[in-house]
Amino acid sequence: MTFKQTLLAGLLLYAGSLNAQTMQVAGDVKGLSRDVLIMSGKGKMDTLKVTDGKFSGVIDVAAEPETRRIFIGKMGLLIWVEKGAMNITGDTTDFKNIVISGTKTEDERRVYQAALNKSTDAFRSKYEVLAKDTSASAKGELKKALSEYSSMRKKHSKEFIAAHPDSYYSLSLLSDIKEDDYAMVIGLFNKLSEDIQQSENGKKFRESMNISRRSAVGQTVLNFTRDDLNGKPVSIAAYRSKYVLVDFWASWCKPCRAENPNVLAAYNKYKDNNFTVLGVTIDDDVEKWKLAVEEDGMPWTQVRDRNERKSEILDYYGINAIPSTLLIGPDGKIIARNLRGEELHKKLAELIKI
Repeated sequence: MTFKQTLLAGLLLYAGSLNAQTMQVAGDVKGLSRDVLIMSGKGKMDTLKVTDGKFSGVIDVAAEPETRRIFIGKMGLLIWVEKGAMNITGDTTDFKNIVISGTKTEDERRVYQAALNKSTDAFRSKYEVLAKDTSASAKGELKKALSEYSSMRKKHSKEFIAAHPDSYYSLSLLSDIKEDDYAMVIGLFNKLSEDIQQSENGKKFRESMNISRRSAVGQTVLNFTRDDLNGKPVSIAAYRSKYVLVDFWASWCKPCRAENPNVLAAYNKYKDNNFTVLGVTIDDDVEKWKLAVEEDGMPWTQVRDRNERKSEILDYYGINAIPSTLLIGPDGKIIARNLRGEELHKKLAELIKI
């Protein structure tokens, strides 16, 4: 290597070091003997040697906070890593009391989790009692309790986001609830700091919300046509003048199958009052789809949105998980999304007077 090449390589290495970011990790966990492992999503693994429960080291981190999985003894959990210093303390006899602190985003996660845990305790005792009861009434109460828990968790997330506009953790919580009402979610996002909105993940979130806007309340439903169980094309346009629940599901989706009796109850109650359901499966296996329709006793029209393992309708709406629903009005506009359980019945009772 010539002198010029050596000089250039050195300059490049120096420039890279200026942009590099690191996080210092120090810990003291009583009873810990195994090395601590920190894994990134790219397959990279940092190993921190443990001596008498103590360990320390420096790891490279990204320009923006991100989650990585850490293994402390037999316990593995997600932590937020970023430029700065992280401290880990605790005892291997009770991993629940391991404390991870020091970095801004991880500390914010702990604040959120502590507040959520206080509210969760009341639901936990109720859940444990209902889970042991196998009666039909208890199953109904359990489903209601889980729905209440989900609403409570979303409430905590919204309150945290509003109170912490300069937090990457707030942005991550928004990602968890982005399937909710578009106007509410984008409103919370717009209240985040400029730094968070203009971050790499902030820009990605806004792009995803531009797709989610397609299923916002008041938007006209995508005009699609798909084949039914018999290979006959069915158009959503044929449902104009009716309330229709577009139900995205699959035979292999356990939560979908669990929700089918609830959708069936709504269908039977309102089917003679200008309401129906259009099932849209993403099954690859046609025979399993047909069998599931028969097993769950679903009398409404079913179509399949699957071509070479892709689902164009779901991609258009940015739907990343099922079950998912769109409630469409007689004018072809979206009234609500992701109605399940009691929420579906409440909305239909509000719209359709029997």
